[in-house]
Amino acid sequence: MPRAIAEGIWPNETVVWAHRGRGLRFTGHIVAQSALLFMLYPAIVALYLLGTAASRTSWADVTFGAMVVLPLWAWQVFRLLRNMAGPAFETYALTNKRVIHHTGFPFPDTQSLDRTPDPDNERLHISCLKAQGQRSRGSVRLRDSYLVHWSRRWPPWRYDRNTRRDFTLEGVDRPLELTQLIKTTLNLPYPIEDHTR
Repeated sequence: MPRAIAEGIWPNETVVWAHRGRGLRFTGHIVAQSALLFMLYPAIVALYLLGTAASRTSWADVTFGAMVVLPLWAWQVFRLLRNMAGPAFETYALTNKRVIHHTGFPFPDTQSLDRTPDPDNERLHISCLKAQGQRSRGSVRLRDSYLVHWSRRWPPWRYDRNTRRDFTLEGVDRPLELTQLIKTTLNLPYPIEDHTR
């Protein structure tokens, strides 16, 4: 168990289950964005090159265009790789009070999901119990993602992007049994949705 989780355990809390994530994650919107941008960037560069050839502008403009496009492309590749390789750098723990989700890539971050909503911070609670994947190995989703209306994202310093992020324990053994363990340990009122095959 990572030191960040072990040091964050409360005095009256006991660890019931701990696991390191495995496998790859394919989040639909990240993959779709990457595919779109990988097709869009060459099209923008081609149009830019055609425009510069027609107006006989200098190669400095072409270099500037590449300097703008290449960092955006590199950032998207980084996002895609971070998303896909994420489970290999994640560790999960279930205690008698909460579920702890620790990410070690690219920057260490630990989040805990409580049993009940906190009135001051509604994003830190479990909102669903979904077992997904194979019966032997899969994932457990504890919070669905949702879109936040633009009016709630303003001013930008108040907006926390984690309010719309889902929380999934990826690459866990026997996800349906783990979902039942989470439900009974935390005494959750949500029904278990079994999407395993």
